[in-house]
Amino acid sequence: MIAAAVLVGTAMLCHAEGTPTVYVADRGNDGAAGTADAPLATLYAAFRALPAGGRVVICGPLHTGAVTLPKSDGLITLTAVDDSVALSMSGNIVFQSAVELENLRIVTTAKNLVFLCGGNYARFGEGLTVTASGGDATLPGITAGSSGSVSPDGAYLEICSGSWHRVRGGARGTSSAAQNGDVYLVIRGGEFNSTFDLGGDSATAGDAYLYIYGGSFAASVNGASAANIEGDVYITIAGGAFSSTVRASRGGNIGGKVTWNLLSDAAKTISLGSGTISGSATVNLAGGVGTTCSGYTVVNISAAEAAAIGAADTATIEAAKEAKLPRALNAFGERDTTPGGSTKKVELAIPNNLGDVNGDGKLSLIDALCALRMTDSGAYSERADAALTGRVTVRDAVAICRAIVGGASSVVPEIAVNEISDTLSL
Repeated sequence: MIAAAVLVGTAMLCHAEGTPTVYVADRGNDGAAGTADAPLATLYAAFRALPAGGRVVICGPLHTGAVTLPKSDGLITLTAVDDSVALSMSGNIVFQSAVELENLRIVTTAKNLVFLCGGNYARFGEGLTVTASGGDATLPGITAGSSGSVSPDGAYLEICSGSWHRVRGGARGTSSAAQNGDVYLVIRGGEFNSTFDLGGDSATAGDAYLYIYGGSFAASVNGASAANIEGDVYITIAGGAFSSTVRASRGGNIGGKVTWNLLSDAAKTISLGSGTISGSATVNLAGGVGTTCSGYTVVNISAAEAAAIGAADTATIEAAKEAKLPRALNAFGERDTTPGGSTKKVELAIPNNLGDVNGDGKLSLIDALCALRMTDSGAYSERADAALTGRVTVRDAVAICRAIVGGASSVVPEIAVNEISDTLSL
């Protein structure tokens, strides 16, 4: 693969295995290139250097105070070179776009810190080690929603590892704006040492979904917190370990129905809790599950029905994840698909002479065709990645065509765009 890099601000994006990557450590400088040998110095600068998404790699000890990280049009993965280095946090970290954390050691040095995900796609993946160090420091919490006057449209939070203090699906703070849209929490692992709420500190306006496949819960697990959930509450327990109360609400009212799917007997008892439930309260109980269900209508389900619920849950999770993950730019929505088409100005450019896919030193339709073949096969070439998104899409082929026929002022026959997109079902 031919190496490529592009300047964004003052940082150079190194394309590591197709993913734009920047390195960061305390020893760095925010005016540096962002390479492993010349890292940036702050998380803010690292995220700012990835406006279209990519990977931030911590390559030495890194300390951060409270920070609201810049927005990105793509997914950013935050990780570390190995577990000998850690992200030390003394303030809250606020994400404004889609993010994944994986293979990372996190150390808190103050109490009641939180990762605020702002309603964006957020996945705390595998390989997270989370500890508190010094004085009255506590483990960090995670809030899927936001805080203050911001009211995001729904939320998707997935947790696979790590040790955490309080987890919320909705907003943080009783005076915060209500969480709009539907909330999805997916728990596959991790340790939860304080209250776990599917809802938030203020009202949740939509429906709320919780899927538990693993993890250990030392404190209560609740649908609604002390604040209301205006829609339905849907909870599946297919694994995990529970040491305390599991209930529909710890005080807030639920405006719709409550449905539990108990596919394992990890929870010994579930209750309605305190709070009014306007709709029905039902438990679908798989065979062999001995959970005591207080106050619910219990429906005993067969193995086939349990499997169908599991499959439906998987489909719902994937749809929720897809809805929250960043979309490719310039998807040519609302295009004219009539015979003959129209013309449409495509605001794309190919920086640093990218686009010469076949390496013959010039741009031609052969390069565009090569890029199209890659979109169909899933192959990757940095030369074909004209839009610098870390993958090859129809957008790259169109960008190459545009460069061939006249650069920034050119127009591309939209019928060609239609045929490309429809043929490849993109």
